[in-house]
Amino acid sequence: MNLVLDVLKPEDVALIRDSAEIALQNPMAVTGEFYRRVFAARPGLRVLFPRDIAPQQRKLAQTIGALLEALDDIAGLEELLQRLGAAHRIYGAKAAHYPIVNQALMDALAAAGGIAFTAEHRAAWARLLTFVAQAMLRGAER
Repeated sequence: MNLVLDVLKPEDVALIRDSAEIALQNPMAVTGEFYRRVFAARPGLRVLFPRDIAPQQRKLAQTIGALLEALDDIAGLEELLQRLGAAHRIYGAKAAHYPIVNQALMDALAAAGGIAFTAEHRAAWARLLTFVAQAMLRGAER
């Protein structure tokens, strides 16, 4: 069973990759915007992160890159996400944080992509981020 293809169609994968190419031209700017949005939405989450957020921004950019590469490798993607979910649980992440994080990432990508980030891109990313959250939560439950 191909879990991603149960959620994402090939055209979704194409839209995600297309929009990532545009929106992630400056990954540190996107990840910086992401963290600004997360902390604005839930200031209490700031304590879960180191004072210097730059290393965390780099890790997030690398993770997004790995996620995009793994869209063709379901087993690897599921394994990656479950490991991330387990690690995030140790760091204090809770199921209630995932919608906040998904919205912040979506909005940061949309801001970076500008008018080139269409409603179709947003819908494809929403499906992907839902899958990501579900897989990470499965990892956190282990």
